[in-house]
Amino acid sequence: MPGKARPLYPYPKSGRKNFSPLGHLDGRTKACRIMKTFRDQLIRHCGGAPSATQLQVIDQACWLKLRLATLDGEIASGKASGFDNDQYLAWSNSLRRTMRDLGFEPAEPQVPSLAEVLKAERVA
Repeated sequence: MPGKARPLYPYPKSGRKNFSPLGHLDGRTKACRIMKTFRDQLIRHCGGAPSATQLQVIDQACWLKLRLATLDGEIASGKASGFDNDQYLAWSNSLRRTMRDLGFEPAEPQVPSLAEVLKAERVA
């Protein structure tokens, strides 16, 4: 018999170690795979090394993507209500605006300058 599901928290509780932006989602679930895949894509879009601000925007976008994917299933099965349709439109617009904050064009990969490469060689 499965145990009681643990609640998700929007921020780490004091004393909790190894905080994950995915909360307590089981990594084997479809929901977690959707979020991890989308998060990895957005991190690559930001050049592979996003700033702390960009990571916050990415995490928000991942949660919005998950909510939209859940509603996609409801709509496809014909079980969606008018409220679900309104939520879908609101969340899809939020996702669009969130992704606009990250920029539509991918960031240039960070290539070290010749001076940085030579300095690193001297240190090593």
